[in-house]
Amino acid sequence: MGFQQGVALGAWTLPGLAFAVCATVILSEVAPKGLLFSLHPLFMTAAFILCIPYGLGTYRLEVLDAESKELAVIPVISKLRRTHMLWQVSGAIAIVLGLIAIISNKVVHNQLLAWPSIHAVVGVLVIVGVAVQAIIGSLKLRDLEASEDGVVEHTHRWHATAGAVVYTVGVIAVVLGAIELAQHHLWVGLTIIIAALLVFLEMVLVRLFVSPDNVGR
Repeated sequence: MGFQQGVALGAWTLPGLAFAVCATVILSEVAPKGLLFSLHPLFMTAAFILCIPYGLGTYRLEVLDAESKELAVIPVISKLRRTHMLWQVSGAIAIVLGLIAIISNKVVHNQLLAWPSIHAVVGVLVIVGVAVQAIIGSLKLRDLEASEDGVVEHTHRWHATAGAVVYTVGVIAVVLGAIELAQHHLWVGLTIIIAALLVFLEMVLVRLFVSPDNVGR
């Protein structure tokens, strides 16, 4: 197995494994002391460690033939677009649920008027970015499906780059939140930081080395 195939296989397995570890420590260490609060890091790690990384890697990872371990002909592009959309929508839903959880927790504890942290400010920017990406992505999908051959030149081509930027800022938000969490749950915070950064590094490697010519089709 070559380096490119190894990176691709790692990207298939690492997000799921990393999220499983994060979910385990959150539910075992944080949830018993505050179930409502624990849902915030749980859903946000689901979004930025599991769903969005898989969504971003869809076009590149699908070129790996699981049987031959060789780069194969890319599958039907419409299938890849649908898979990408499903992962990203799942990530967006997780973000909304995480937002609802933390707002509900603040309401319960009368903390709505508390001064926002850097984590909160960055988080709001990420939510805005995700919303814009969702709108642009749906418009792009509409234009592509309306075309006869499923290809439209220069249709929101910056959507992919913007998605990578939003994901990067999202990881920063997760790390900032984990730093705050580590003040009360050290090992949980450290686990989330390590998991988020490892998955982010894997996504960088995927973007650099796995089938870059197929991106944006």
